[in-house]
Amino acid sequence: MDELEDSGDLRLLVKTYLRSLSGVPVNGIVDFYQNVRHRASKSLADGTGRRPHFRLMSFFKLLFMSLCFGLALVSES
Repeated sequence: MDELEDSGDLRLLVKTYLRSLSGVPVNGIVDFYQNVRHRASKSLADGTGRRPHFRLMSFFKLLFMSLCFGLALVSES
């Protein structure tokens, strides 16, 4: 799968994936992901000096965990 970089495409992905949750800060999620990807390619490094890799699969994992956590919070209330 090609990496998505367009903000509109990423927003659509977030809205679609997290549609069962209300009040999702879609723009904030997309901005955070794009900012982390940019910084990872420019200035972020781990303790050994290696740059982290943030790919679309990482984004999907984040969305999945958000969905699971969000649904757990809804079911507890």
